[in-house]
Amino acid sequence: MKIILFVLLLTSIVFSKTYEFTETRYSNALDKERKLYGVIDFLDKGVRIKYNDTDIELLYKDGDFEYLKGGEKLTLQEGQKSYLTNFFNIIYLIHKNNFQKLSNNFSVVRKENMIILYPTDVSKEYVEKLKIAQTNKQVDQITLYLKNGDYIDIGIGNEIY
Repeated sequence: MKIILFVLLLTSIVFSKTYEFTETRYSNALDKERKLYGVIDFLDKGVRIKYNDTDIELLYKDGDFEYLKGGEKLTLQEGQKSYLTNFFNIIYLIHKNNFQKLSNNFSVVRKENMIILYPTDVSKEYVEKLKIAQTNKQVDQITLYLKNGDYIDIGIGNEIY
């Protein structure tokens, strides 16, 4: 039994990394910026985001997305769920440096410490581009630019465990 618990603990440590992050959302229509803080867990097959000072948790695992509030799963409209599932899948693939798979839906442009993804699928109707800043293949920042002038910027900070 102790061996099984040790293996489970070791597996979660090896495959899961947790970082502090800052999320900045800008609304062009309102000309307002909003900052959110929290932790982002990169799981073996997914991503979990927990925002500070709220009971909101966003979980993407095995291709499925859940929006949790106070531990309860909330039902999203299908369009919202599809958008968030795709966005979290992109974050997961970026973290795994799986640009081969991302190239199925994006034109990938590599620059010094920067990767820019231009959508080539249906998302090009509302997504202008994604910019990924990296240091030694470690993602530092992801910025999603939308066609309407809005953007979402996620700055990934220190690893906390």
